Amino acid sequence: MISQNKNLRIPIKNVLIALAVVVGLSAITGTVYWKLNSKKSFDGTAGVSKINYDPPTKQEQEAANTQKQQNIDRQDLNTKDTPSTASVFITDATYYSDSNKVEIRAYVSNLFEDGGTCTATLTNGSQTVTHTSSAFKVATNTQCGAIDIPRAEFTTAGTWNLLLEYSSPTATGTQQQAVKL
Repeated sequence: MISQNKNLRIPIKNVLIALAVVVGLSAITGTVYWKLNSKKSFDGTAGVSKINYDPPTKQEQEAANTQKQQNIDRQDLNTKDTPSTASVFITDATYYSDSNKVEIRAYVSNLFEDGGTCTATLTNGSQTVTHTSSAFKVATNTQCGAIDIPRAEFTTAGTWNLLLEYSSPTATGTQQQAVKL
């Protein structure tokens, strides 16, 4: 059995020193925590509003007017008489061996509409491969949906002629490009 000393006494001086150390550490920890998590930084600048409430400068007014005009022009694409000829641009028409397919990407620069169709027709002699995608409007033009054609659909290697056609109720247009397999 363990004997207990009932007369164990801790001097009051030691208790007061320990209590002072705990209170001091708590105060330091609390101060550091408050400084790191308060809205004011150590230099007193955090939390201060940096918003400039002065009237706009001439440069700021010109930039705003330019942006307004661009917004109006973009809206006018929907309300103006739509051109009957679509300006088609092929941005990518490449055979990628890692995916083993021909990837075709295109857009129509002078239209801003949904509902058109993009048709990719590739020919090599008497051989023809055709795929279509739906077109849709993006920020300032009409984007053809991605057209991905598996290599297996092409019976021979070599150079194929791509004719990309865009058609909608309002406009049509084409663009041609060679594709090497």
